[in-house]
Amino acid sequence: VVVGVPAIYLAYAKSILPDTIGVAAQNCWKVGKGAFT
Repeated sequence: VVVGVPAIYLAYAKSILPDTIGVAAQNCWKVGKGAFT
């Protein structure tokens, strides 16, 4: 299982989730097409 969180919460999510759960970062942008992820 992998959980994708906004990049600003990456360290927090990694600190509270067990090692069996993967953590991926997301980013965002203010334009209609969104971020390049």
